[in-house]
Amino acid sequence: MVGAAGVTVANVGAWTLVATREMGTDEDPQVMGTVTEYDQTKGNPSSIRNVFTDVSKSDFIKNMEASGYKATKSGNATILDNGVNRYTVYDVATSTKGPTAVRSVGGAQTLKIRLKP
Repeated sequence: MVGAAGVTVANVGAWTLVATREMGTDEDPQVMGTVTEYDQTKGNPSSIRNVFTDVSKSDFIKNMEASGYKATKSGNATILDNGVNRYTVYDVATSTKGPTAVRSVGGAQTLKIRLKP
């Protein structure tokens, strides 16, 4: 691992960001991959927590499905749901102009995962 702000996880299973903890807490997301990086130091500190990662949108969706999430489409968004957590994956976020997954628990947004373009 590298520093507290930017973390590199090496030689672990498949690419993915999975549900934070088991029952949808707001703790740190688990990042898995051959080499996956995430940085939670960027973004507006007064808004929902942002995590920047080097995982692509397609890898994120594939691996969430492999982790038991069901994927459906709603317009241009892909909805990933496992009954506890819901991720809405957008092609382009207004703020970053890149792909983003927004995690919601009980209808409230709790995390934005900024994916690799």
